[in-house]
Amino acid sequence: MGELTELERVEIESKREIIDSVPKVIVYGGISVMVWIFTMFVYVPLGGSLMLTPGLSVSNFIMIIGFVALLFFTFKILKEIKDISNAIGGIIAVKSGTSGASKEEVEHMQTAVRGVVYAIVGTILFVYLTSVLTGLSIGGYTYLGQTIVGIGMVVMFIWIIFLLYRSGMAVSKELEKAAHEKAAKMLEESAKK
Repeated sequence: MGELTELERVEIESKREIIDSVPKVIVYGGISVMVWIFTMFVYVPLGGSLMLTPGLSVSNFIMIIGFVALLFFTFKILKEIKDISNAIGGIIAVKSGTSGASKEEVEHMQTAVRGVVYAIVGTILFVYLTSVLTGLSIGGYTYLGQTIVGIGMVVMFIWIIFLLYRSGMAVSKELEKAAHEKAAKMLEESAKK
């Protein structure tokens, strides 16, 4: 058997990464959903009016622990989503080019896919993750959870804009390259006539 071409290697590695990462996303997502359910529907209500210290209820402490656990699983999920997005970008780059794809084209497609997927998945995970914090109130700060979520939402929105811009620029580079190649080919054909 001969050596794999770069295109074959990218395609095989991309498919392998998808096969490796999708089950991890499912497992981390399942654990995360269970933590959320136990946090929101079992332990926060059970904590009720129990107090650990003046100003810190058991429910608030459980919300904080649940949030930290969900944050941990969110980062695990996003790492696997990054791998899946890169794999999809690699496959798109290899399949969309007429003569395959260069390393630069693969990187551009990976950046484009990763940005769009992160924007969608990140927004879903943000809503899911911050739902634990909205009722948080410690001491005299009744709107503490809402304030944290509000600040996080502004930061998240700025990050989403950056991701979408970056994705658009990556696609733009490939479109510009394709347009230049097409224009050069048309000029070459018209010169022959």
